[in-house]
Amino acid sequence: MTADEAREWFETRMAEVRAEARAAMPARVAALDDETRLAVVVWAYEALQKNIAEGGTFRFLVYNRLGFEGSAYAPLYEAGGMALNDMGLQA
Repeated sequence: MTADEAREWFETRMAEVRAEARAAMPARVAALDDETRLAVVVWAYEALQKNIAEGGTFRFLVYNRLGFEGSAYAPLYEAGGMALNDMGLQA
């Protein structure tokens, strides 16, 4: 397998994994009770608001304020996280 073929295989597989994870999210969220789901959303909004108020980057929001590891960047980006952060910074 060439380097280009390996890269293409890897990118394809990662896209499949992300799609599988996104497809499972609605059921995982629905399984949470209302109090837990509300607490998670409030926590995320507060982190976003603080990041915007202090001029933080999307990367800082993901890793420092929300405390995620590297694998969270892509799904949060694809869900519109960077757009939300950037809109807040431009306001």
